[in-house]
Amino acid sequence: MTFVGAGIVFVILWWVVFFMLLPVGVSSQSESAHVVPGSEPGAPVTHNLLTKALGATAIAALLRGIIFLLIETGLLSLLPQRSP
Repeated sequence: MTFVGAGIVFVILWWVVFFMLLPVGVSSQSESAHVVPGSEPGAPVTHNLLTKALGATAIAALLRGIIFLLIETGLLSLLPQRSP
């Protein structure tokens, strides 16, 4: 796999993992019993985006490493097989 291909796979994995991590640990203002006047009660109290972005980076790097190993060992092929 080329360097560009590896980068594209990492970016796609990062976004998928990041969107999966967004709802983790989020509590709404109505759940915490402290609603800021003029805001939506369902709005999150804290979003922790930096923590989630760093977590997405670590998980995406781990998944990318696993994919790299699968490709290098020949267990996974991204190219179609040619017929003889």
